[in-house]
Formats: sequence, C-alpha cells, structure tokens
Amino acid sequence: MKLNNKGYLIVEVILAGVLTFTMAYFLINLTLKIRNRYDDVNVETVLLNDKTVITNEIMDDVIGNNVNNVEYITNGIKINFDDGSSKDLTIVDNTITYGTYTKKLSENAIVGEVSIRRNGNYFLVEIPITTKYSNKDYGINIVGFTKEALAPLTCSLSASGTEITSNFVGNIAYYGWDASYSGDNSTTMAIAKGTHTYYLKDAFGNTGSCSISIDNTLPNLVSKEIINNAKERVQVTGSCGCSFGPSSSDYQGVCDIYGHCNCPSGGYPWDGNCSTNTIYYCNTGTLTILDGSHKCVITTTVNEYSCPDGYTKINDTYCSK
Repeated sequence: MKLNNKGYLIVEVILAGVLTFTMAYFLINLTLKIRNRYDDVNVETVLLNDKTVITNEIMDDVIGNNVNNVEYITNGIKINFDDGSSKDLTIVDNTITYGTYTKKLSENAIVGEVSIRRNGNYFLVEIPITTKYSNKDYGINIVGFTKEALAPLTCSLSASGTEITSNFVGNIAYYGWDASYSGDNSTTMAIAKGTHTYYLKDAFGNTGSCSISIDNTLPNLVSKEIINNAKERVQVTGSCGCSFGPSSSDYQGVCDIYGHCNCPSGGYPWDGNCSTNTIYYCNTGTLTILDGSHKCVITTTVNEYSCPDGYTKINDTYCSK
C-alpha cells in the first residue's frame, strides 16, 4: 500500500521514526553521561582541594606542636597540646571547623562523623567523605603521636561468696559481659559454673577482655575428730557425826561441797572425815587426756571439699581459675 504519490511505504516511515528516536535517545544519554562525569570531576576536584587544605591546616599543628592527648567532644574531637593550649575539630552540616579555621564542603559531599583510633602513643583522626555520584573515599586522615600514651585495656576477674567481680584500668566506654560491647555497664555477676568473659571497649574503639572459669568443688568423705573440753563436777566423799553436848545423843552430819560437816541446828561436828575431789565427764564422746587436759573426743564422718586440678577453692561450692 502506498502512503503518498512519492511511493513511500508505511513500514519505511515507521523504520525512519525508530531510527530517529534511537539516535535522539543516544545523544541525550551521552549528553547526560558527559554532564554527570563533568559534575563528578568537578566535585572530585573541589573535594580533593578541600581535603588538601584541611589536612595541611591540621598537620601544621600536629607536626609543629607536641600533642599531649586527643579526646572526644560533642560533634568532634579536641586536640590538647603540651603547652596547655587546645583546638577543637568539629563537623556540623558539612562544615568542618578546626580552631578558628572553617571550611564549608560541597553540598554534594556526604561527610561522616570524625573518629579517633589510638594505639599506644600514636593516633589516627578519620573524617569519612564520599559524594552523591560515587562511593569513592575522599576522607581526611591525620596521623600523629601523643606525649601521653594510651593505657592498654587490661582487666582481671575474681570470685568470692556469691559474685564474680571485675577490676580494670583505662579510659573505658563499655565494660560488661556482652560480647557485642553494648548494653548496660556492669562490674559484677552472680557466680555460676562455666567460663565467663568480661569485655572492655574504650572511646577510641580499642577492645580488651579477660576470663574466669568456675567449677564445682569435689566432696570427699573423711573421718574427723571433734575435740571439746571435758565438763567438771565436784564429788563429795566421807561422812561425819554431830553432838549436842556430853549427855546428848549423836546425830549424823552432812558433808558439803567444801569438805565441811554440816550439823542440825545446835549441834557441832565431833568426828568424821569429809573431803571433795573434781571429776571430769563427757555427755558425748570419749573422755581423753590430751596435752595434760581432759578432753571429749567425738569421731564423725564429714565432707571435705577440694577443687579439680588447676583450680583454687572459693568456698565449699565453687572453685576458680
């Protein structure tokens, strides 16, 4: 079928339209890619320039002065110098401020939080920066060393009574029993059988840990002597007679615990032999003389508790190492 007097077919018109649309799409897409690449290169150039300026500004201080220590503050960090001065490095709304120096980064920049890594006397300040156009890292990294060394994270655990208690040193941000270094800080836990690990994390991300193993004691039946002092009692011996005069009858007197003869009223002792002595006895056990003293010895069977090899006894229930 003819479209007009020139003899073009409909299919030829359609084909020509498709080719025209394809060429237009290609040219538009190429233009956008060139534009995006231009924007990307432009952003990269600006960020690299900003990175160099900011890095030089900070490094001039870090190299030219003795840094005493570094610490976290709101929105950034503080660098404390040995002469007593200090400068804050903060990031707010893509604006980096260091001391009196301020730099507003491109609105296309994505700026993360400033962080510090510490190891002994050395520190690394990191400011992560990327763009909306790529994941390429334009971050600022400052390396230096401090006069004041970072205390290593060390800890120890001890157990007594019903608790396990921690002891640690260092600038600690988290201290507790959670392996993910999160949750509430804690210095104690209820004692229980098993291996228990204590975790530390400082403000600079360094971590440390220590462990203690708790096991049950081993009961052993043993024969044991319980020794107590023997009880004492006064024993009265002898007898005595009492008289009421030459013409009166005789009566029997009573010997008391002091060896005296006690007579009825009006009488008086006239003959007899009252005396006393001390005797020793036990309500339970066997009466025995040990080291010159009278003792009561009771033999019984009791449990004595010991620990597995390598463990130290805490109490009759638990051991630790």
